[in-house]
Amino acid sequence: MPFFRHADGSIKFWDASAGTLQVLYKLKTAKVFEKPRSRSVDGVDEDPFAIQLISLCPESRKLCVAGASSHVVLFKFRKLESVSETAVSLISLSF
Repeated sequence: MPFFRHADGSIKFWDASAGTLQVLYKLKTAKVFEKPRSRSVDGVDEDPFAIQLISLCPESRKLCVAGASSHVVLFKFRKLESVSETAVSLISLSF
């Protein structure tokens, strides 16, 4: 199942089994991290929600998403739809 990352923080999952691409699901990460759009020093707009890296583990059904503004989101997919509150943890990283 192919999936593509977008600058607005969304990830689209596609079904390619029929020979044509059909959108299965659109996951929006921008809702988790509300941050205003900023302007860089050279005047070019920066999108803080742009997706930089995606890793999917089919066995554990976990999806890890890293964004341009150094945020990381870990999603767990379930077989049945459920509604739950999103837990957010802020962790300072030093390099």
